[in-house]
Amino acid sequence: MKKLFVVSTYFILSFAQQILAQSFEIESVANIRGCSTQQANAIRSAELAVASRLQFVMTEFPKFNLEYVHQNFLIPTNRPFTSGSKENQNYEIYLQKMLSVFSRMQNATQSGVNFECKDSNDEPQCQNGEVMAYVLFYGAHADPNMYLCSGYFAANHGDADRVETMFHELSHYAADTDDLALSWLSPKNFQILRAPDDAYHIQNFSAGLIQDNLRRQIWFWNWPK
Repeated sequence: MKKLFVVSTYFILSFAQQILAQSFEIESVANIRGCSTQQANAIRSAELAVASRLQFVMTEFPKFNLEYVHQNFLIPTNRPFTSGSKENQNYEIYLQKMLSVFSRMQNATQSGVNFECKDSNDEPQCQNGEVMAYVLFYGAHADPNMYLCSGYFAANHGDADRVETMFHELSHYAADTDDLALSWLSPKNFQILRAPDDAYHIQNFSAGLIQDNLRRQIWFWNWPK
């Protein structure tokens, strides 16, 4: 089974440059095959931004615990809060699972991700340029390679697109996520515990404010009025 990702461009990379400018330094440890010098440079640039973002996410994400949600979202919006409720328990499990996914992604960047460039004209998985990158699955686990199609490096795809795509694919590569495409996000059938398995949910945290992403896709749905 394979998992492919056609990039979406509605997310804006707002933190990468800020994080890269912080005092810590992250060195590229990517294993790059079959790529031109220009492609390899683009991969290393995106990899560094992804690694920096993951470091930021791993630091910030635990702050949004149940008590934080209670004080800063539920009370201000007059939403019901029942101690020990299923909603509260599920949220705490969700946080643990999300941190596990981010941790596995971070470990992969620190160990060195295997990247391989593919010509969209010759590689069927690239679907004639429709797919920017993909990870192949054998059974339930990913093949430890991230394949980047020619479209990944196209001029009409900026740095933010490449970082978002790599973040998405890294969740497949390192944490065996699936392409659920937010199918669990439904007013009649909200399934919060499926969210950490969805690469599309994970990619939302490649940029922007973590709190905004949680509010939009988790908090409003887990604690409806």
